[in-house]
Amino acid sequence: MEASCENCKYFTKHYRLSEVTLRFEYIDCGNCLRGRKPIELRFRKSDCLPCKHWEQAEDKREQYKERLKTRTDNIAEKIRDIIILLKSDLFN
Repeated sequence: MEASCENCKYFTKHYRLSEVTLRFEYIDCGNCLRGRKPIELRFRKSDCLPCKHWEQAEDKREQYKERLKTRTDNIAEKIRDIIILLKSDLFN
């Protein structure tokens, strides 16, 4: 993978709220969180050449998928509990 600000551990992406979809969209820029740089040097386009502090960002997609699976399993369990409660004599 080629080094760029976008795949740097210290790069934080900027988003905006879409007026059409009402969802947050990445706007291809962000901030470098490394060091005490003047504001004009911290604001970066994502495809910029990285600075001397560049470190590979971790790929967190697998962690995210696992957390999402755990959360959906928990929600499914709660829904099953609600169904059992609704079928019980309490609501008949």
